[in-house]
Amino acid sequence: MRRAATAIAAAALAALSLSGCAQGAAAPSVAAEVGSQVITENEVSDGLDALNAASAASGGTEVTRAAVVNMEIRGALAAEVERSSGVVVEDAEVAAILNELGQALYANPATKDLVVGTIRFEMLQQEGLLPVGEFARVVAATPVTVNPRDGVWDAEQVALVNQAGVLASPLSAS
Repeated sequence: MRRAATAIAAAALAALSLSGCAQGAAAPSVAAEVGSQVITENEVSDGLDALNAASAASGGTEVTRAAVVNMEIRGALAAEVERSSGVVVEDAEVAAILNELGQALYANPATKDLVVGTIRFEMLQQEGLLPVGEFARVVAATPVTVNPRDGVWDAEQVALVNQAGVLASPLSAS
């Protein structure tokens, strides 16, 4: 279990590096829509500010807006998978991984929500948690639209990509 938790923690941190693009969401104040869930520009901005503050405090690198949008979408997809399948990742399992990631990431509610959603997304993909193919089926059936300023949603990669179809870098140009 410890090895799986470490792998999931690493995947959650790696998700910070994903950024990209998507199809146009309905309104300028909307960053993305996942099924019926709306992710607002304010939620993305708050998450971006919180993650960058936590990253700066720990000597980390700057997180991109696209990485935050990607995390928000994956968290919403995780909620959709849990709703559809009836399988819920236990809070105690999420808490154990949060403890491995460190205090700075879950001290702020905006940061905690992003990281918890990412952890749930990664855990739901683990073999044996859901019937074979269930995760992919629900994710593929859930419509995702993204504000064009953030890129293009790639359903096959389950990630935001840039206009060329490549995962974007999470780091700002120095």
